[in-house]
Amino acid sequence: MSKLLIVDDHALVRLGIVTSLGAVENANLQLLEASTLHDAITLYRSEPDIALVLLDLNMPDCKGLQGLKQFLQAFPQARVAVISGTQDEFVIGQVRALGAVGYVTKGQAPRAMCDTVMGLLAAAQGSAAGGFPRFPSSSRYDRVAELGPRHL
Repeated sequence: MSKLLIVDDHALVRLGIVTSLGAVENANLQLLEASTLHDAITLYRSEPDIALVLLDLNMPDCKGLQGLKQFLQAFPQARVAVISGTQDEFVIGQVRALGAVGYVTKGQAPRAMCDTVMGLLAAAQGSAAGGFPRFPSSSRYDRVAELGPRHL
């Protein structure tokens, strides 16, 4: 059984994620929930075999990228994917640079969200060929990152 920690301050969002993932056939998931970064850190500390953490960017006790930074500083080995309503290319690039393994947008259809999360979970457990799925396109930033010294 794979453990997945869902961290979001909105109970309705957590319920939607839990309900959607709970409907995935043969997923064999144990879904854990936290509504604050503090609660997530406490829960992760007590459940070290959590395979994947879905972490919202904006919660009452953390704003923006601070929560991701704090979580990964506390648990550098953790596999954390951000779940957020923003599709800002700069934010997605920063999330990737900080070490998140993925980015899930809250605007996705439930089935697409489930596919994304299950792909991230498979990669976190080493059972996905090719590793973690690609981040959502952040085309301008990706193109700059791919430039070599000769092009700069």
